[in-house]
Amino acid sequence: REDLKTNKINQGNHGFEFTIPTQYQDGKEHTIQLLDKNKNPITKTKYKQAQKIKGSIQSNIKGNLIKGWIAEIGNDKTIDAYLKIENQIYPLTANIFREDLKTNNINQGNHGFEFRIPNEFIDGNTHQIELLGPDHERIYEIDHIFNKFDYENNIERFFAYSMISPEIELPTTESRKKILAVMNNIAKYLLYQVNEMPLVSIIMPVYNRENYISNAINSVLNQSYKNFELILIDDSSTDNTVNIINKFKDDRIRLLKNKSNMGVSKSRNIGLKESKGKYIMYLDSDNDWEPDYLKATVGAFETIPDADALYSGQYVYEENKDNLKFIRYGTINKGLLKNRNYVDLNCFSHTRKIYEKEGGFDEKLSRFVDWDLILKYMTNGKMYSIPFVLSNYYFNIAENSISSNQDLIDQSTIVIEKQEDRLNSKVLNYDMKKNVSVIIPSYESLNDLKECLESLFSLKAPWLEIIVVDNNSSENVIKYLVELKNEGKIKLILNKENLGFTYAVTQGIEISEINNDIVLLNNDAVITKNAIQLLQKAAYELDNCGLTVPQQVLPANTKTINIHVPFALKNRDCDVNLSANHKNIINVPLFHNGEFTEVSFAPFFCVYIKRETYNKSIGLDAELGRHFRSDMIYCNYVRTVLNEKIYHVSDAIVYHKLQQSTSTLKEKSQEEHDLLYVQNRWSEEEQEKYGFKRAKWDL
Repeated sequence: REDLKTNKINQGNHGFEFTIPTQYQDGKEHTIQLLDKNKNPITKTKYKQAQKIKGSIQSNIKGNLIKGWIAEIGNDKTIDAYLKIENQIYPLTANIFREDLKTNNINQGNHGFEFRIPNEFIDGNTHQIELLGPDHERIYEIDHIFNKFDYENNIERFFAYSMISPEIELPTTESRKKILAVMNNIAKYLLYQVNEMPLVSIIMPVYNRENYISNAINSVLNQSYKNFELILIDDSSTDNTVNIINKFKDDRIRLLKNKSNMGVSKSRNIGLKESKGKYIMYLDSDNDWEPDYLKATVGAFETIPDADALYSGQYVYEENKDNLKFIRYGTINKGLLKNRNYVDLNCFSHTRKIYEKEGGFDEKLSRFVDWDLILKYMTNGKMYSIPFVLSNYYFNIAENSISSNQDLIDQSTIVIEKQEDRLNSKVLNYDMKKNVSVIIPSYESLNDLKECLESLFSLKAPWLEIIVVDNNSSENVIKYLVELKNEGKIKLILNKENLGFTYAVTQGIEISEINNDIVLLNNDAVITKNAIQLLQKAAYELDNCGLTVPQQVLPANTKTINIHVPFALKNRDCDVNLSANHKNIINVPLFHNGEFTEVSFAPFFCVYIKRETYNKSIGLDAELGRHFRSDMIYCNYVRTVLNEKIYHVSDAIVYHKLQQSTSTLKEKSQEEHDLLYVQNRWSEEEQEKYGFKRAKWDL
């Protein structure tokens, strides 16, 4: 401490910090004494901390059930609490015991609550939910959309919805029961696809599981598929686990013993090295499988010859089989899977080939090792989602943990950074079939614009033409753009008024090289390596494709993330082009690898348009969609009139920053802002100038 050094207390290295235990944070006055090593008092002071009310609402809301906690620190009694939704206030009883609360010193942990949202709020709109204390003071708040989703007897709609919300709360509706019954039939179908009987290796690490291990082993021995080896790796258990294992007399069981406790990753890797099977599966010692799990999974591998890895659904129980909480299954969504793992290792399997090529678990990670392996195999191989549910998972504490354990945060960050490195290091062997003109409509946001253009310049691509159409930005933006034009880096159109998105991009297309394909790009978007090439490759290799769109990755904590992807963790970046809000995912195949997903619409923050498609169309509609709406009009025109398809390309990633242009225009002119961004119209003078008419229905 500098003040100690200044006051000549040696070199100042004698400060300390100490967190007062929660039992003394009770509003009462306490005497605090500083003692020397012999416990003689040196100094003392009085301490009194006001009682504190704390609480939170979980961000991962399943269906219409809200979970959370609220407590007065230092007081284990239940306090009066309320939920406020819009203007409605509902009383809460927060008296559910949660182990995670107790672990984190929230009294004795008896402060959890559950609350079912009234049907009036299950309407597909965003609602603000506030947790209030005894005096109606705000403790915590979130925004959430409660989607009333009816699959209408259509499993493709379920596949689509599961891509952005991969959990089914139980008990469930008749509509969802029909879908789950279809998934049971899919499992039965796969049983009949098993013609050969290749060896399956099952890896099961175990440590002090004497109460659970028999159940896990029996669930393997009771499988309808019999050609397997069960490799148990005992991680130096100190209880009766090994003796229980040795009671099983079956030649298919192999027990390996670690001389010391090495951890689950090292143990699994030991099992992988000893395994001999064509396919490799995992079962934890406290979970189990339904009898047909192995056979249905082998049937899926036999049905999909290019599959390197598969995953299926899972029944999730709280503590025991009498308390089934929900079903976890989501058709693969690579963007969401990078944001948050919804694939459990107990229903994940892979080939020996991908293991030998990519290696096993990262032993440097203490947490999220399964997520890391799944991302690795998904990125460097082909992974498919298989819609059946034959795995059982049991958890003992509530998922909405209040823990802010730094190790967990750091470990998840490491996994995400590793995934970024994998994506950046992927080599794309593709020769461009056509040159590309990137059209950027621009208004203000100089820093965003610079980052956008630099991401394009860094490609150093001879096939790339960059066109910026500026909508009357301020002098510093114009100066920057003119310098780039003079250097020959861009083509430039400078408008004397803000004409909006649609007119500007049309201007840009008109001066583009006539044979070039077209990319429309927001000035706050950042292109990643290979994104444009991947979009073009998909556009020309996919049947009857007219448009392709990338992942639209929003920055962490963007307000709209959960509007588009309800299951996503809001505090991490996430792709939102596959969207619950847009309801745009269509024609999802039975077994999906997530590489390309057909969509009905995607916002034109970034879109690849084949020149042939554009020439057959009538262009974007600037008359009826001055700033927005034109992307939706164009997507539907391409799909219905031209009968061409639109695909989301998961490996093409474009980051979409939080643009300042809208607020800048609002500061300059509220009237112009409302006309452009709210009403989406032309003024009467502008209609006459550009030959536009206002539609009769645009009241």
